[in-house]
Amino acid sequence: MLYPIEYDTDGETIIASLPDMPGVHDEGASKEEARSRLLGAALAMLQAMMDDNEDIPDPSPATGREVLTLPSQVWTKVLLYRAMREKGWKRADLARAMGGDQKAAYRLLDLHHASRWDQVDAAFRALGKVLVPQTKIA
Repeated sequence: MLYPIEYDTDGETIIASLPDMPGVHDEGASKEEARSRLLGAALAMLQAMMDDNEDIPDPSPATGREVLTLPSQVWTKVLLYRAMREKGWKRADLARAMGGDQKAAYRLLDLHHASRWDQVDAAFRALGKVLVPQTKIA
């Protein structure tokens, strides 16, 4: 999940933003600082979109621009959220399908919680899905 970054300046301040996620931006004294802070803003927006049951946009092609790489567990949780929406499930539906542990099911959609991969796999199985890697490792 690679979201292209755009940069702008405001005096001595560098502003980094994700055009594919309106409202996601942060700033710093350098591009590096602005980019490093941008991940926190992206995670906050993604969590808010999931909490509000909103669509999460795919990234546009980078076309030579720098990109913000989402951590693999974040992107996996976004895929889980999308699979749930596709099926019309809420968090409680996932909990029931996984055996009733609501707390565990809710944590699977918490981007700040380090979920166990076996639980993530179990959630996808409950949805009738399987994760299949499709990206090349360089």
